[in-house]
Amino acid sequence: MVGYDPYSVSELSQRDLIIAGATSGFVTRGIVQPLDVVKIRFQLQVEPINSSCSVSKYRGFFQCFKTILREEGMIAFWKGHVPAQLLSAAYNIPQFWFFERLTSSAAKAFHDEFYTRHRAYIHFASGSMAGLCGLVISHPFDVLRTRFVAQGEPRIYSSLPHAVHTIFFNEGARAFYKGLVPAMVYAAPQAGLTFFFYHVYTHFWDLIAHRVPTEYIGTPESLTCGSVASASAKLVIYPLDLIKKRLQVQGFEEARKSFGQVVKYRGTIDCIVSIAKREGTRSLYKGLFPSVIKSFVQGGVSFWSYEQTCNVFRWLHDDT
Repeated sequence: MVGYDPYSVSELSQRDLIIAGATSGFVTRGIVQPLDVVKIRFQLQVEPINSSCSVSKYRGFFQCFKTILREEGMIAFWKGHVPAQLLSAAYNIPQFWFFERLTSSAAKAFHDEFYTRHRAYIHFASGSMAGLCGLVISHPFDVLRTRFVAQGEPRIYSSLPHAVHTIFFNEGARAFYKGLVPAMVYAAPQAGLTFFFYHVYTHFWDLIAHRVPTEYIGTPESLTCGSVASASAKLVIYPLDLIKKRLQVQGFEEARKSFGQVVKYRGTIDCIVSIAKREGTRSLYKGLFPSVIKSFVQGGVSFWSYEQTCNVFRWLHDDT
């Protein structure tokens, strides 16, 4: 069970939590990377995503897949996969670790009955803080991942070391934290809501199945509840993800020319106002469909792989 359980008979070590977080990140990223590429291409496109708009490079979900495959090959769906894997590890490990520590501290600070009754809200607060910790640590990898996915042909960055070197010397160290403000505003509620919804949905699952809650969460439950929880959270705060992506590619205009218009923004507020004026408020939801699909898959796989890894460690501890 994700989060501290006061009635658990086995306690996981710090090493167990770190390995479980890393496993969750690596497994999840390998599966959802193609959907992430499509989502980012939609988010960065200024022109409308509409099948009737001839000036738009990408006009729909399946058309985008076909265009990327025809122009860049199958390997393009794994552009930026190395920094994306580093991003997943750098985010998932501290997120799950801090979440477990924070919920444990909350349970010890309050009476067990109070913690159990208000666990969903404690999970929201702990998830928000854990998400911020994971974000600050992993954000440079997110910038690198976005730059790799955003570039067309010919490539500006030939490798990960080349990208780090080029960005650092051309734009400075602060470039690795471009889009951090909207990312922080986005990450806290997104992580908090994901853990909140996951607890609520697993609780409902137990009620419907007439099952007594245990520390061992099965595959159907973790996959279903994790998927719906992640998609629910994404729907609530999606526009902030789009703003973050637009700001992360500022200073990277040369590689974006083949994809359509290039717009420069002076900051978060200017980005929001400019998108609303130029593209309409609905454009703040560009790429929503692949993003929700990605979140649905990502959430299910992430919670499932984390839960099952934790279950393996609990089984090993109980066996000894």
